[in-house]
Amino acid sequence: MVAALFAGILLSILLRGRAKLAGLLYATLVPAMMIAVSARAQAVNFRQLTDERAEQVSQAIEAYYVREGHYPHDLGQLTTWRLPSVPRPVIIHGQDWCYDGGGGYYRLGYVYREHWSDPRLTGQTYRTKGAVPDLPGMCNAEITTLQQRQPDFYGLYDE
Repeated sequence: MVAALFAGILLSILLRGRAKLAGLLYATLVPAMMIAVSARAQAVNFRQLTDERAEQVSQAIEAYYVREGHYPHDLGQLTTWRLPSVPRPVIIHGQDWCYDGGGGYYRLGYVYREHWSDPRLTGQTYRTKGAVPDLPGMCNAEITTLQQRQPDFYGLYDE
């Protein structure tokens, strides 16, 4: 924002005549737009958005079951006919869904953290259907992937 203000002031000093107005407009409009975009981004409820996306994925899984008679073994099977692409969770940048499925069961979840700066990661189950076999904890593999991607941050609190 400081750079935008500085650039606008510099433009208003260097330009002549009516063009000076462009510098003043730049110095006021660019920071105002940056503040508006930032405020809008901060108003997004990432947990709610992730749950809405999880519901879309869950509905696609259920539709797959109705059509095929079994749950998909992986979420990639949904993209060929039900979804153009599987929407991703948005709580942590770059994360994928935690999914186990096949035959007569599935479980869908995502990696969760209490606050954007909290390095403690847990698996959050969104929905299960059928007789889920005895499987390791929800999202263990995805948590490991995130910890390997940023070991200095997520590696602090291994659980």
